[in-house]
Amino acid sequence: MNTLLVSKADTGLIMLATPLSMMLLSPVGGRMADAYGSRRPALMGLSLIALGCVLMSLLTLETGLAYMVIVLLCYGIGNSLSVAAINTAIYSSVPREHSGVVSGMVATMRNLGQGLGVAFGGAIMALRQSYYSAAGLAPDNRVYLLAQRDVFYFGLGIVAVSICCMLMIPSEKK
Repeated sequence: MNTLLVSKADTGLIMLATPLSMMLLSPVGGRMADAYGSRRPALMGLSLIALGCVLMSLLTLETGLAYMVIVLLCYGIGNSLSVAAINTAIYSSVPREHSGVVSGMVATMRNLGQGLGVAFGGAIMALRQSYYSAAGLAPDNRVYLLAQRDVFYFGLGIVAVSICCMLMIPSEKK
């Protein structure tokens, strides 16, 4: 917001791209998982999230707002496709009598992942800002973008691991 000189109100509107796309398209992701199996929509979604990470890492001080909306749509659509498909794969792989335990584990892992993601992202951001500032590699407003780029490279690595995990799941024919 401050780095790209965008107002708080405009920032809020821009940020709506992700949750609105998730709200509208999550049912589509679920239907795709039902129709084609979990692997295809999960890989499509994770690929969109990876694209979002790459695009976010390319952010500059001159980046336009339309670019930001496109990046956030990549995240929202990617999450819509991948989360429903991955959950379908998980729940369909266990007997019905264990679905409560699995549901609890999925919720625990989701919450743990969200917390750790924020913690690691914040730590990487702080460390990289210190590095870029101390090294005098960039003016202050660029330091934030360089550190943010490194956070999204880390995120891209996590998404790459997720894609590899999904590739190990056998294809389902429906």
